[in-house]
Amino acid sequence: MNQPAYIRVFEDIEAEILSGGLAEGSALPTEQELCDRFGVNRSTVREGVRLLEQAGLLRRVNAKRLVVARPEAEEAAERASRNLERHGVPFEDVIEAGSLMQPSIARLAAENATPEDIEALEAITAALKEAERSSEIIEHAMGYLSALGHATGNRAIEVMNSSLNLLSRSMLELVIDRLPNAQKRIVKAQTEITQALRARDVETATVWMARHADDMRRAYQVAGLLP
Repeated sequence: MNQPAYIRVFEDIEAEILSGGLAEGSALPTEQELCDRFGVNRSTVREGVRLLEQAGLLRRVNAKRLVVARPEAEEAAERASRNLERHGVPFEDVIEAGSLMQPSIARLAAENATPEDIEALEAITAALKEAERSSEIIEHAMGYLSALGHATGNRAIEVMNSSLNLLSRSMLELVIDRLPNAQKRIVKAQTEITQALRARDVETATVWMARHADDMRRAYQVAGLLP
C-alpha cells in the first residue's frame, strides 16, 4: 500500500527535526515552500503539519508562525520506536542494527565522553551490581546503553540508539532469567567499557561492546527468538 502523502510530509520533517537539521526555535518553511519541496497541495502540507503539532515537534508563536520545538531525547526515541513498529520492523533487524551500531557508539563515546558521562555510567553499573530482581537488571542494562549513547555527544545517534533499546527491551524481559550469570556478564562488560572510556581507549571500548552485543545475540538465539 502506498503511503499517504501527508504521512511522508510528517515523517520527512520529523526526521529533519530529530536529526537537528531543523534547529529548535527555527521557523518552519512556508506552506508554498513545503508544497514545492514535496510536490503536493496545500491541504496535504497542512495535514502533515497538524500531525507535527500534535506530536509536539512544532509550536505556534502566533496564529500564522510555526517554529520547531525539538523534544527531549527520550521522547524522540519513543516516537522513533513507534515509527519503526508502524513499519513492521522485525526483531531480527532491530538486533542486527544494534550489533552494528553499538561498537561504533562505544568508540565515539570513548572519544567524547565527559567526566560527568563517565560518572553516570559508573553509577548505573554500581546499581546493577546490587540489583536483585530481573526488572532491575533490565532497567540498568538498558539505562547503561542509553547513557552510552548520550556520551557520544551526537544527538542523532543518541535518539536512534535509545529507540532500538526501547524496541529490544520487551524481548530482553523474555530471556534475562535464562541467561547463565546474566548479571555478572553485563556488569563485566559495562565495567570494561567504562574503564576504556575513562582511559580514552577507543579500541578496547569498541572490542568490549562488540563482545557484549554478540553475547546478547547468542542469548536471543538460545531462547529461540533469533535464528
